[in-house]
Amino acid sequence: MYSIDNYREALNILEECEDIMKRTEALRAEVPENIKAAFYQLVYYPAMAVPNVLRIQIYAALNNKFADLGLTIANEYGKKCQEAIDLDNKLFDEYNDSMPGVIESGKKWSGMISCGQNFHIGLQEWDRDSGKLPELKTVTVDQTATNMEVLVEKITNSFTEIVASEDKLPVFNQVSNETYEIKLDTKGGAYTFEALTENDWILLSKTKGAEGSNAISGFVTTEESIFVILFLSVFLLLSPLVVKPLFVFL
Repeated sequence: MYSIDNYREALNILEECEDIMKRTEALRAEVPENIKAAFYQLVYYPAMAVPNVLRIQIYAALNNKFADLGLTIANEYGKKCQEAIDLDNKLFDEYNDSMPGVIESGKKWSGMISCGQNFHIGLQEWDRDSGKLPELKTVTVDQTATNMEVLVEKITNSFTEIVASEDKLPVFNQVSNETYEIKLDTKGGAYTFEALTENDWILLSKTKGAEGSNAISGFVTTEESIFVILFLSVFLLLSPLVVKPLFVFL
């Protein structure tokens, strides 16, 4: 559906879903009582249920991806997926049995979105009970596993493998003003970290878009990010036009 490995495709969709749902909830609170029923049927339910199904699928895919790497951040994505599933069940039951503001004790459209299905996600056939929830994986937390597990962003904004000792970020150039990310993960145990640069024109930050420095430190319990940028006013004076900084993790 959407790639979890390339160009932040799934993550961008996830952010859009969260934004749509947040704005929908805010709008619902402002809708006058006399049109709440129409608003629920025509706006609220579709604007909440459709993005939420996407959240279920994307969180499940992220859970499976990081579980296969043995990283405990997978459990966090599993929790988010289960929360989205719980919300789906709540919306599903409300639409069928207690839709606000309608006749027949809220059962005006009872059965319209279920059609006898136990699950209305992952349908394989339209005319039978073929729905299926995505499978979630759990990573066993090993508190003694305090090794620094590092993932480095690749050219397609992907994080696909754990770095053994060193790796290269994609190319920086004079035009695009890139920011690249390094993820610090764990297989269970917490640890402290310190990141240093060998050159003043390489800057680090723990928040994308924040002002960088040549040294940062922190504490990892599940996952932390380091964002890497170049000080372009200096970089423009440098030769060659592109550079591939080498980062070594100890």
